[in-house]
Amino acid sequence: MIHYNKINKKYILWMVIVGIWLIVCVIGNINVNKRFPKPIDEYYYLGDTVEYLGMQIKAEEILYKNDDGMIDNYPEINIKKKEGRNWLVVKLDVKNVSDKVIDFETDILPNIAMVAYPIGYMNQGSAYALKDNKQLKFSLEEEKEGIIYFAVGNGQVRQERRKKFLESQFYLDFSLYPEHKAFVFNGVDSKI
Repeated sequence: MIHYNKINKKYILWMVIVGIWLIVCVIGNINVNKRFPKPIDEYYYLGDTVEYLGMQIKAEEILYKNDDGMIDNYPEINIKKKEGRNWLVVKLDVKNVSDKVIDFETDILPNIAMVAYPIGYMNQGSAYALKDNKQLKFSLEEEKEGIIYFAVGNGQVRQERRKKFLESQFYLDFSLYPEHKAFVFNGVDSKI
């Protein structure tokens, strides 16, 4: 008789714990869906201009290059050759429309990421100003051309998946929530 009571008490205790857990999950799911609705998608394409944190940013092209291509086209960046590494390069036209001086590398770049679907690539890049300007610092109403470049190593995209990677849909994400604001590129021009 004593043995039966111990088993019964354990069974009841587990049922109460599972019941409380289920109630918490249901209530949590309802609250999350009400408080955090699906983000609004704002997608831009080559030639479109997006306003972000006081900047007007226009994507002009996206390229895929190896180390030699980067060194030939952008020798000022000082890229050291490394076997198996390639680069995604996004050429941008950027203009400061805010009422303050903006440093693109510290104010904007940390919020930008390159994502590729369905291959599953994500990376943050570096920025560089083209022409005579090495830094992307903008005074009022100043406009510059620049690039954001992302390293693509063999660890991220293996050689046998390279073609599928280049045909992926690339998102240059600026924000994810409450607005998903991104440039969308349908594949990449390979200039290796």
